[in-house]
Amino acid sequence: MNRTLINTSKDEILGKIVELAAQYTPEWKVDLDNSDVGVALMRIFADMYMDTVHLYNQVYEKNYMSFLNLYNANLMKPSSARSPVVFQSSSGSSRPVLVKEGTKLRAMAESGDTLGFLTEGTLEVIPGTIIHHIYADYDEDSFRTFDGESSFDLFNFDSDSEQSHEMWIYHNKLFNASLPTDWHLKLFQQNGIPVDHHHLETLSDSRWVTWYYPTRDGWSAFDDVISEPGKIDIVKKRKT
Repeated sequence: MNRTLINTSKDEILGKIVELAAQYTPEWKVDLDNSDVGVALMRIFADMYMDTVHLYNQVYEKNYMSFLNLYNANLMKPSSARSPVVFQSSSGSSRPVLVKEGTKLRAMAESGDTLGFLTEGTLEVIPGTIIHHIYADYDEDSFRTFDGESSFDLFNFDSDSEQSHEMWIYHNKLFNASLPTDWHLKLFQQNGIPVDHHHLETLSDSRWVTWYYPTRDGWSAFDDVISEPGKIDIVKKRKT
């Protein structure tokens, strides 16, 4: 606990002395840059005053600690800090990378100091690469594989009939939904520009879109779907 009872600085003290000197000794022209005997005494007084202020500001904390000692209160034992981290495979990599338990990580604190962390478990970082884009061709009434060059509508809303649209994302290792997990889905336009946040909000709105994951008993909805700038967070909180 740190509470400042007197919040002042040495420059403020010197400024106050200069202000009072003009009233009580107008014949003395105070020049802090060219020290005379009076200025020297001013600086000595300011230093002594600041030492007193420093001690006085410690009174509150010392009294508080003395109060806790009366009740034999003990400080909590130190505990390790925990924080989530994100591993991303290098561009062009095709093989999974094994991050073993106890791998050392470094983070920069706000103070500029370097903090050390250790991973709690073993993790396999899998490069997820889209291999096929399969879409429905409504004109031909068939499914087609996107060739990466021509454009197509993901959903067709022009029809007057009631429709149900589905988009499937599959990977035999990357999307393992048996454990609690948090997936970040980033969507980009064909020119590489991120999808507008308005569309991300629509895709995360349960009134229009529901996100499911497969289980042994069928499909189950994710616990939370949250839109953030540039991405959608899909959260599963329980083990299945």
